[in-house]
Amino acid sequence: MPFLISPRNSAPAVAHLLADTRVIHVLVGHDQPIRDLASEAMNILQNEPKYSSLAALPEVSLIPLFDDIYRPVEEHFELLPPTKSDPRSLAIIVHSSGLFIHHF
Repeated sequence: MPFLISPRNSAPAVAHLLADTRVIHVLVGHDQPIRDLASEAMNILQNEPKYSSLAALPEVSLIPLFDDIYRPVEEHFELLPPTKSDPRSLAIIVHSSGLFIHHF
């Protein structure tokens, strides 16, 4: 499930949100400020005693770029295994810094 976190949050806030929602994988953009924020949040999760009960730290990966996804046809690639999702289950979590209010 994607969990979109505002880069305006502090590293302690991001660490708290990642722990509270039990995130298992973090996709990070290529810009340095968001990479630094993710790194700081992961350090907090790893080193602060209040997060010691986490089963595992989330994995962190860079978001693939267009050229990473769309390669020439002649290149071989392996498909991901198919998955089934419950259409009634939670699909996405969006968290803002609170500076923007939008009602859906």
